[in-house]
Amino acid sequence: MPMLCLAGTYAVVGTEPDGDSIRFVPTNPPDWAKVGGRHRVRVNAHGGAQLRLDGIDALETHYAPRGGHRLHQPLGFGRAAASELLKWLGFEEVVRAEEKVTSVATDHVRFY
Repeated sequence: MPMLCLAGTYAVVGTEPDGDSIRFVPTNPPDWAKVGGRHRVRVNAHGGAQLRLDGIDALETHYAPRGGHRLHQPLGFGRAAASELLKWLGFEEVVRAEEKVTSVATDHVRFY
């Protein structure tokens, strides 16, 4: 089975990562077109996409059902999962305002 490896970075400043997803921006955003399957990758204005980690289901720090208001699961556990994921990926000195990351020691951590 073929495998696709995209070089890029995880970017978190200005985002609201949780414990089972993170935003990834490939070095060459047009490479998203190389991802196979029936569904195209949904990208933002910067060419990044929200990646969900396969086989991990952490409590949500925030979500909004269609037509509904913003909800969350027990925040202490959701925030702990989010913090652990960011630490595991190499982000240090993460500062948040509510759920939004406002600063980190180094943003745009390189990954594949």
